[in-house]
Amino acid sequence: MNMGQVLAQVKAAVDQPGKVFLANRVDGKLITPTDIKGLLRVIQGRGI
Repeated sequence: MNMGQVLAQVKAAVDQPGKVFLANRVDGKLITPTDIKGLLRVIQGRGI
């Protein structure tokens, strides 16, 4: 369960913080592979 609390710390610890993206859910369910695939499509600019 992650609401983004450590995002700033992760970005501060890596060489390319612009390549760090938040993948979370706020409904109490685990992130699924489909959720991750959709996020990757958005990051790549191809929509959901």
